[in-house]
Amino acid sequence: MHRRLSLALLVLLAAAPALAQSAVRYQVSITNLTRAQVMTPPVVVAHAEGFALFTPGMPAPDGLRPLAEDGMTGPLVEAIADDPGVMAVAVGDSVILPGQTLTVEIEAAAPWPWFSVVGMLASTNDAFFGATSLPAPPPIIGGLGFPTSLSRRMALAFDAGTEANTESCEEIPGPPCGNPGVHHEEGAEGFISVHPGLHGGGDLDPATLDWNNPVAMIRIRRLP
Repeated sequence: MHRRLSLALLVLLAAAPALAQSAVRYQVSITNLTRAQVMTPPVVVAHAEGFALFTPGMPAPDGLRPLAEDGMTGPLVEAIADDPGVMAVAVGDSVILPGQTLTVEIEAAAPWPWFSVVGMLASTNDAFFGATSLPAPPPIIGGLGFPTSLSRRMALAFDAGTEANTESCEEIPGPPCGNPGVHHEEGAEGFISVHPGLHGGGDLDPATLDWNNPVAMIRIRRLP
C-alpha cells in the first residue's frame, strides 16, 4: 500500500510542470439546502492559497456588500478582478431554488487552485452563504492517483453586518417582498458573523423562511 501511494505521489510530482502550464476545467455544484430561501446567482472564485474572499469577524469587503444586500454579482467580480491571487471568476446563470442544484464551470491555469463560493439568501436583509478556500481535487493519473476527483464542503449562512436585520419587506429584495436597493444601516453589526436566522420581528415568517446551518453543499469536480 505504501509503495503504491509513494509511486502515485512521484507520478503527480513528475507531472506537475506540465499540469501547471495548461488550464484545468472544474465543475462547481451548489445545492440549496434551505426549505424556502431562494439563493441568488453565486460567484465562484478560483484563487491562490493566500487569497481571502471574506473573513468572519471582519467588516465585509466593499464588493461583497452589494451581493449580500441585493444579490448583485457585478461589484464583487469587478472588485477582485485585478487581485493577483485571483486566477478566474465565474458567475452562475440563475438563482438556486430550495432543494435545487446549480453547476458552474470554471477554468484555472494551475494544477491545484483553491475555490471560494458566495451567494445571497434573497429573503433577508444581508445574509449570504459562503465557503472559502476549498481545495481543488487532485488529478487521477494512470490509475495511480487519489480515489476521487471530487471535493466537498458544507456552507454556512453569514450575516454581512452591513444592514440591521429588520426583516421588513421594505428592505428585502427576495420573495415575498421584492424591494431591492433599500437598506437600513442603523444598528448594523459592522462585521461578518454567523447569521442568527430569522426571528419574526418584521414581515418575514420564520416558520417558512428560517433555516438551520449549513445552508448549502458545495461540490467541486475536476473535469478530464
